[in-house]
Amino acid sequence: MITYNHEKFIAQAIEGVVMQQTDFIYELIISEDCSTDNTRAICKEYKEKYPDKINLILPEKNLGVIKNSISTFKECSGKYIAICEGDDFWTDKLKLQKQVDFLENNPDYGLIHTDYVIVDENSKQLELFEPKYTENNTGGEVFELLLRKKYSLATLTVLFRGSLFRGFEKELTAMQLKMTDYPMWLEFSKKMKIKYMDEITSSYRLLKNSASHSDDIEKIIALNLNSLQIRLYFADKYGVELNVKKEIAQIYSNVMRDCFLHNKKLATKYYTKMVRTRFLSMLNPRPLFFLLGSKSLFFSRLIYKIQKTDSAFLRKHFSV
Repeated sequence: MITYNHEKFIAQAIEGVVMQQTDFIYELIISEDCSTDNTRAICKEYKEKYPDKINLILPEKNLGVIKNSISTFKECSGKYIAICEGDDFWTDKLKLQKQVDFLENNPDYGLIHTDYVIVDENSKQLELFEPKYTENNTGGEVFELLLRKKYSLATLTVLFRGSLFRGFEKELTAMQLKMTDYPMWLEFSKKMKIKYMDEITSSYRLLKNSASHSDDIEKIIALNLNSLQIRLYFADKYGVELNVKKEIAQIYSNVMRDCFLHNKKLATKYYTKMVRTRFLSMLNPRPLFFLLGSKSLFFSRLIYKIQKTDSAFLRKHFSV
């Protein structure tokens, strides 16, 4: 568990871990990254309350998300590793037990993940995330689906073999990253099978501005371009072809959605960038819809109706 300025949420995150009912010993490793609020004090209180269960790491200076994440992984000595960042929380008391039981009984699997609920700052449920389309995918298929962004798993729901991280640690550290989870899932899915468990175990907190969400369009683009660099790295490593222009155009297509939500004035700029990258992307109706929605009240209302539809396909393409 890494945490920074999570004063409002860290207690709930820790409680979700220490409530776990298991027939094995587990350790919660928390790295508190020099928060400017009361997060560190709260972590110290929980360390005093659960001295045998919590290992609290207190860096002397702020490391940032990536360095803090990797350094915390290095402290994990257990057979299995699970992740819950300081603004998320687990809801199933048997999460760890169920996942460990599966991996213990299925040595060809390296990682197991589950469904989760998306909540707001006040823990109010916004949406249930159920990646049903992944249920029957096994083995090497998951690697290619992850690589092509057609497979989705949530970091706060995973449990994986510690040996997979230890075998990948040096390579992961050497990569230029804005995220650590995605490259791990790609590497792990190439080495071992991935299991999707059709149960809700966790709640993901959707905050206005966080490591993975922002109102800053340029920050969103940088994150997506870094994701593409990771995909290209693994495509080259394992001999898979990716159409770079098509992938970059898709990033700008997704940015059109973010422009509509956060800064409609930028919509034309990124539509032009998308078309310049790959002219054929003009045939994609979604970014055109968002461009029109940024300029026309009629199309804007139409997009809002689409976002509220019961169709999972439409919500997937028109909502965040």
